[in-house]
Amino acid sequence: MTLEVIAMISPRWDESDDSLLSELGEALRSPEPVPHRMLDAAKAAFSWRSVDDELELMLLVYDSSTEDEAVVRSSFTSAPRTLVFEASALCLEVEVESDEIMGQLIPPQPTRVTLITAAGKFAETDADETGCFQIPRPTRGSVRVGCATATTSLVTDWMPL
Repeated sequence: MTLEVIAMISPRWDESDDSLLSELGEALRSPEPVPHRMLDAAKAAFSWRSVDDELELMLLVYDSSTEDEAVVRSSFTSAPRTLVFEASALCLEVEVESDEIMGQLIPPQPTRVTLITAAGKFAETDADETGCFQIPRPTRGSVRVGCATATTSLVTDWMPL
């Protein structure tokens, strides 16, 4: 490709670094507000930065919503949803209710419990001496539960609410 063709394709190909820095500086001095959904998407993408740290996943071994009764049409019940997650060092039983998530860690041990949404950390609490905890529930979307003990950090699969 000749120099004339390049100049026709991109008329600014020969501009100096100074003009580029000038444009960048102008963009930084007068930013427009960023839409909330773009901020949420950026935060969700940023949360993937630690995906390699979460190699041990607590796998879902039981979900009450998949029982045979749930497949058959029946009258609406407001029974809480029960889920059980397991990993090599820890078992987590979770009950999802309308406004909170209650859980128990087996074996009981000092654990920092974090509820994570696509936008990032939603809420945190500590499990008590029996391994039990309560944490507020978001109104919609998928969540995962992170458990940080003295020796390991685990996270559950994503679960839709």
